[in-house]
Amino acid sequence: MLGALYSGITGLTANSYTMSILGNNIANTNTVGFKRSNGTFFDILSASLQGGASNIQIGRGVFMGSVKTDFIQGSLNRTENVTDVAIEGDGFFVIRDPNSETLYYTRNGEFIIDREGFLISSDGLRVEGYGLDANGQIDYTKEVDLRVSNVLGQAQATEDAQLGLNLDAEAPVYVATDEATYSGRYSTTVIVYDSQGRDIPLSFTFTKTGINQWSAVPSIPPEFGIATGTSAAASASGIEVLGSGTGPYTLANPHVDLNSMVFSDGSGVVPLTRIYEGNPTPGQVLVAVDGDGDMTLTFGALPSSGAWQVEYNHYTDTGWPVGLTFGPTGLIVTPDPHGLAVELHLSTGAIANQVIDVNFDNVTQYSAPSVTSEILQDGYGAGELKTLEISQEGFITGTFTNGQTREVGQFVLGFFRNLNGMVKVGDTRYQPSRESGQAIHNRPGTGLATVTSFSLELSNVDMASEFVRLITAQRAYTANTKVVSTADAMLADLMNIKR
Repeated sequence: MLGALYSGITGLTANSYTMSILGNNIANTNTVGFKRSNGTFFDILSASLQGGASNIQIGRGVFMGSVKTDFIQGSLNRTENVTDVAIEGDGFFVIRDPNSETLYYTRNGEFIIDREGFLISSDGLRVEGYGLDANGQIDYTKEVDLRVSNVLGQAQATEDAQLGLNLDAEAPVYVATDEATYSGRYSTTVIVYDSQGRDIPLSFTFTKTGINQWSAVPSIPPEFGIATGTSAAASASGIEVLGSGTGPYTLANPHVDLNSMVFSDGSGVVPLTRIYEGNPTPGQVLVAVDGDGDMTLTFGALPSSGAWQVEYNHYTDTGWPVGLTFGPTGLIVTPDPHGLAVELHLSTGAIANQVIDVNFDNVTQYSAPSVTSEILQDGYGAGELKTLEISQEGFITGTFTNGQTREVGQFVLGFFRNLNGMVKVGDTRYQPSRESGQAIHNRPGTGLATVTSFSLELSNVDMASEFVRLITAQRAYTANTKVVSTADAMLADLMNIKR
């Protein structure tokens, strides 16, 4: 009789555990990435009435043998956030606690970007993946905290440019003193970039010199430096004495290389800051360059002693102008190949000597107004991150304000041989254990799983199934209470025999 009483109690205990499991499943119906659990019952070792091997065995009840997690795929819910990411297939996102350096694994891909630009989980743990190396390429040799913001798009210096324009065949030969011939000169500008991403206006002035004959002269503003042909060689000026006032003073030689200028007075070398507009103040010198390349200097103060002096390098032959010849059909004939190489001698702090090959294949001379139809060049400045895209292979691609796109990182996923061996630590996070084995880290798209952006994996709890199990557990619990109450009544009857 007591055996029946205790068997009923084990049934009550086991089914109460079932109710706890079902309650937890139902409570987490709306938890992103949650996986439902199932309890498994085992019977308690039976007792033999005759001892030893016997076919007369009576069970002793039931106990909760194991609780397994069902890792079946959950439905994906569309969101409006690019950093909401869902896994399709096996695997877990790898996240790291930056304080304890502990790694966790989760199916919850509800990520955000923190103020430092790191991709983090909703509870502040950093998402792991592959970052960029020094060359801006994804580095697969180590896993890092994914940083997708505060990333600048790298600048690229211009190496090639192409001009498409027409020069008016009806234009007169240009004469500087005759306004009626001014249509014989035409200018256009290409914005090019130095190695630091600085945009520099590279202007081309085309001047008609005869029938089917034009000349071309490239130039850049003096605050950036000077443009010459690639074969141009600089000459040293020696010390040029300017005067004891503030100027303006026009240098004896044109086409000065700004990087080479050294100012001094009677007391020695004087460091001065160059400006290109406005009025100079002490410690500054105003630099002005005219169309012929002649440079004029105006100082912001008198020399401390003696006279202002300057040394510099200059180009006696810049390589310009370059002659252009057109054939009877209006197509360019010379130079051949059609174009020219421009060397920029920059004073911007970027790479000092930058060569740009300019293509003139699409320069024509027709009886139509001079007009520019095409400007192409392959450089660009630095850009800030504008938007993100995440591919199924986990590549995080940034689109930058300079119009360029490049990969800024890639997710890594963790895989386990024994999923039910992992330890739940709350917050839909797991950790490996001895039973689960060590996590295997792979990239998405390598055969086991892919990721989907703008999506979250919902809980895999099936409400209909849970309610059916709930009813079954309730009935089982009620039945076990009947066993306990019936056994109690029978014991009471037994106790009443002696009365």
